[in-house]
Amino acid sequence: MAGMSRNTPPRFFVDPSSIFGNKVILTGDVLKHAMSQRLKRGEIFHALPEMVYDKNIVTETIELLGVRVESVNKTQLIGQVIETRQVTIPPYELHLYPAVLKGDKLDLVVEKATELGCASITPMVAARCIPRLDEGKKESRIQRWMKVAKSAAEQSGRMYIPRINEIVTFREVIQNRVLGKAVLALERREMCVSISEAVGCALEVSVLIGPEGGFELYEIEEAVEAGLCPVTLGPYILRAETASIAACAIIMEHMSKGHMAKEYIS
Repeated sequence: MAGMSRNTPPRFFVDPSSIFGNKVILTGDVLKHAMSQRLKRGEIFHALPEMVYDKNIVTETIELLGVRVESVNKTQLIGQVIETRQVTIPPYELHLYPAVLKGDKLDLVVEKATELGCASITPMVAARCIPRLDEGKKESRIQRWMKVAKSAAEQSGRMYIPRINEIVTFREVIQNRVLGKAVLALERREMCVSISEAVGCALEVSVLIGPEGGFELYEIEEAVEAGLCPVTLGPYILRAETASIAACAIIMEHMSKGHMAKEYIS
């Protein structure tokens, strides 16, 4: 989908305490975002209670509020709720485990993975990762990725914000962290099956993406031994950031079609 048009009301995640009956009051960073959208009296925006993905609390539906601006100034925006809709959340979930990359490349991965519908993103350190982050840098990166995810979730019409987990090692992921059907994206097609074959009718999938240069052979062997299925993303060699985005798009499309087929059959 293209960027938001003028006819599409902007969407904001708001603290539940900002909703008072049929009034919504925006302050702080949310107000700054609203001001950047040049919202004026009488214009409409959408508001959602801010919720970060949590497997234990994500519900089947979320309440989406249509709000008309009553007044706006430098300290607050006051809006009147004019519509309430229950929006259904897709029952399938994708968890992305991208290797930490140089520079700000993972910012792009987080943004696009959010737009494509990922439930969670867990950056990981594999053998060929070049950045070696100290604890201070790890925390600042995570905070930055959380902001990127929130902004992308609002822009793309998500019902909740994907969770950005702490940075972990590749070995920690394959031993403790993977959720649902786990797949490992590789360049070596002779070792792989297609994503559709690997994922099948699973409604929860985890995908691991290697760094520049890919995974080491011993990492692949450990992953396969741990039950991960090697998959191919096509005939070409992709950059690490491109591989993450492509994997998310392919897997989400596969799960979406599978879910629609099940609904049609039932």
